[in-house]
Amino acid sequence: MTKARGWTLACAVLALAGCGSDNPAPTDAGMVVDTDGGATGTDAGSTPTLPVASVMGGGAPDFSCLGTRTAPAAGAEIAVTAAFTEAVAGSTLPNGTSVDIFRSNVISETCAAPDCTTVTANAMGEVMAMLPASAWFAYRVAGSTATTSSAPVTTIGYNRGAPAAAGSAGQSYISRQTIGLIPGLFGRMRVPGTTIVSGAIYDCADQPIAGTIARVFRNGTEILSGTGAMDPFAGYFAGATPSMRARNTDAMAGRFAFANIDVTPDPVRVELWAVRTEGAAPERIACEEVQPAADAVVIITELPLRADYAAGSGCGS
Repeated sequence: MTKARGWTLACAVLALAGCGSDNPAPTDAGMVVDTDGGATGTDAGSTPTLPVASVMGGGAPDFSCLGTRTAPAAGAEIAVTAAFTEAVAGSTLPNGTSVDIFRSNVISETCAAPDCTTVTANAMGEVMAMLPASAWFAYRVAGSTATTSSAPVTTIGYNRGAPAAAGSAGQSYISRQTIGLIPGLFGRMRVPGTTIVSGAIYDCADQPIAGTIARVFRNGTEILSGTGAMDPFAGYFAGATPSMRARNTDAMAGRFAFANIDVTPDPVRVELWAVRTEGAAPERIACEEVQPAADAVVIITELPLRADYAAGSGCGS
């Protein structure tokens, strides 16, 4: 079992801090403008100038598992308790909230046995489920129509890790207050019906990586950050507080976010790019595919490239 690297991803979506005027969109000679005002480019589109990737203290990240890593092997069935807390305010998941637990780590529109179980949060914001030890699972917190600031919006988590033995695995949810506050802090607007994808990037030794950028693709086309208030946009989280000057991930958290992603039946590919050595070109170091959902926040842990992506996944190409 790896470290509890950001199970709560506290303030993860505050990564949108990097999306102000100091964080311009990448340039691409092949860029075209979508009807929604966003910009798209090809998979071979350019990336901004990046520093050499590093970890806390300035050392080089551990990329020894790059391209050979695999998803953790599943162990025996164990009882897992997940205590959900709000990623910014720290409040607990409201009593009675429904949470879908996907043992396959694949989100589907409906929750059906044996791959998925719907559980209900108790008065302490906890849910309980039987899961394979050490394996990845996914979850979906049901959004609420309540008007209270702590009411959850739909929150989806991928690559969550069950403990090696019966016990707890803390998770997070995003509140109505948080999803409304973040874009406004940075002169942006959240487009209703779209998705925010947030997460963090780690190396093979579970260290957050500084100097990486997030790139999001759908069907081989990149969704680039625009400059308009309602355009798609990417940002990064600097240390313990949001910073509008952050252009890439930092060594303290490695957090990123991408907002205003249109929802279609097709998944999006979330890639992290970095410069590994001085003078080298940026390269893809991590990749996962997720399914956007309307008015939802997707939280994902990104680790170095794997060797066991599903057939047909853009991450394997």
